[in-house]
Amino acid sequence: MARFEHRPGPSHAWQPPIILFVTPLLAHVICISLTVADFVLRTWRTQCFLLGLRQPLPFREVLVHGLIGDGASSLTPLRLGGEPVRAWAMRGAGVTATAAIVCVGVELLATSAVIVLAAIVLGFALAPEWWATVGPALVRAMVGRWPWIVAVAALTFVAWWLAHRLLPDSAKAVKREIAEARAHASELPLWVYAVNVPLTLANIATRVAILPVLVLTLPAPPPLDATVVGSFVLLYSQALIPTPAGAGAVELGFVAGAAGELGAEEAALLIAWRLYTTLFGIAVGLGLALYRYGWGVVPLTLRKPTAGPPDERP
Repeated sequence: MARFEHRPGPSHAWQPPIILFVTPLLAHVICISLTVADFVLRTWRTQCFLLGLRQPLPFREVLVHGLIGDGASSLTPLRLGGEPVRAWAMRGAGVTATAAIVCVGVELLATSAVIVLAAIVLGFALAPEWWATVGPALVRAMVGRWPWIVAVAALTFVAWWLAHRLLPDSAKAVKREIAEARAHASELPLWVYAVNVPLTLANIATRVAILPVLVLTLPAPPPLDATVVGSFVLLYSQALIPTPAGAGAVELGFVAGAAGELGAEEAALLIAWRLYTTLFGIAVGLGLALYRYGWGVVPLTLRKPTAGPPDERP
């Protein structure tokens, strides 16, 4: 069970009770619930955009598209595979080509705007405390791991090169989606954008909360604000790192202390966190893609991402 303790703050401020310890079993139950909630929230959000485009799809169908797209995002450099694959799957479900492209493009732009605003608010509210807590140790750790930094930099460059040389169609598809989204963004009703804000904020909260919950299994966890900011940085920096799912750079930041000092359980926490935030989506998404469309889905979604799926199984 969780233990609670009230830590009195300064005389002018009140601080809520802090959870000091969560059993590993309870933590994994919570993380599984957060992972499921993450995909449910994203499915509802996509359904809203499709409804705004007058191309509604059932919850189950949109959930499958989201899972397949999440797996493709995590497996491709610069996350280039995710949005084209979602548009491709929507085409197979009967959504028009224009509506599918506009849906994923507008959703990408709208959710990115909310994420950027959340990053700004979080930065002003907690970033100074986060850097004061983890900054010195993080810098020392990075300096001490300079060979790893060089290796990660080289891996990042290779991933960037592969993304632009070997996946040109996916890169062009993403650019086309964004261009279509900008051209048609004003055609969607305002309620879609209004609903997008709380759904995206809730989606951010569920994903960011996974690491703090896991960290609370430690006998002496780092400060909660440091772990929350570190979790946000490690998650959403992946969109800026060329390697699939930020591989290499994210792990380096994690073990260097971006989320605080995690002690001897650091490796186990990293594996568990990656399981819930990345590996689960890859396994389920890849499994669903192969079950529905067969092995032909891999080259097809990378080369012709806006075509409809071949021979979809019922």
